[in-house]
Amino acid sequence: MDTTLADQAFSLRRRLEIWANDYYFLPDTKDRATELPPSLKDAFFSFISHLSLTLMEDEDNFFGYFFFQMGKELDLALRAPTGVTFRGTKYILFFQPFLFLEQTPEQMLSSIRHEILHIVFRHLLRARDLRGSYSKLALNLAMDAIVNTYLDPVPADGVTIERINGQYQLYLTPYDTLENYAEQIQRGIDWKKKSNTTTTDQVTDSDKPQFDPAHAHDLWERADAADPQTMVKFTEKYLDDADKGGLPSHLSSAIRHKKRKSGPALGLVSAPYGRHAVMRYQTHDSPPQPTPAVPSRPAGRTPSLQSPHPRRPRRERQHQRWRIPSGHGRSIAYRSDPARGNHCHRM
Repeated sequence: MDTTLADQAFSLRRRLEIWANDYYFLPDTKDRATELPPSLKDAFFSFISHLSLTLMEDEDNFFGYFFFQMGKELDLALRAPTGVTFRGTKYILFFQPFLFLEQTPEQMLSSIRHEILHIVFRHLLRARDLRGSYSKLALNLAMDAIVNTYLDPVPADGVTIERINGQYQLYLTPYDTLENYAEQIQRGIDWKKKSNTTTTDQVTDSDKPQFDPAHAHDLWERADAADPQTMVKFTEKYLDDADKGGLPSHLSSAIRHKKRKSGPALGLVSAPYGRHAVMRYQTHDSPPQPTPAVPSRPAGRTPSLQSPHPRRPRRERQHQRWRIPSGHGRSIAYRSDPARGNHCHRM
């Protein structure tokens, strides 16, 4: 990474701190300034333009092309280094300048990639559909864990699967779905509340801005998403325009999979996930895995007991067990073994 970016960030951070000591780092939030003066605002976005060029020059410059299309604004009330929302027909990426400039240049670039991946995985829409099922903290942790799996380094204070597992005594694994993560994390949060255990996700009062995972995506609640089709339409446009850029192979396959899954009906299905029936998108948060082909059952042959799976060739069926409800709290185990005959055992 060019040391010039680090020097520029340090100089800009010093200027911001001098101003903030008089106008922003104040005990009473009512007395704090709500925006930067024009000179500091211009200096900050000049620095962002240098970061944008770095993204364009990287091997994975897909993010540079995507970022080029986005609006850029400041929000001093943001509880994370960056945030994103959808307004009108454009995605807007917001910066909290103090939290953003506390990072290394590599982490700054990861913060931008982080927000773009939220868009790629359609978390703005999917989180809205799951709000009634899980807490805001559980959803935010789940979504951030998903996108940070693809980033190295992760943004400062970035949520990772390892961090979540350690704090909530869970066993999450990479590349699972948003719904599965949220379900398990919610159980961990509920357990923490019952045991009165504190975690680093709890934010203390301070005059200076702090990262707060429970409110890191509050901007999404202001998104113009009355019509999900509109957001999906413009997301596809952003992806198409950024597709000329390069990407790591594992992330490229995940994005191609999402583009195939998108369609005029958004792929919405009703499915009982966890404790609640939710409307979820038929999208995944991991690269697609090949589905092995299952041979069809030979014509004219019917198993003596109905199987939930297609009948496979004789050689593959040896020692195959099927369980079929018996209606009396037990099950029948069916063994197909040509050498010993067919046997049914009640278990």
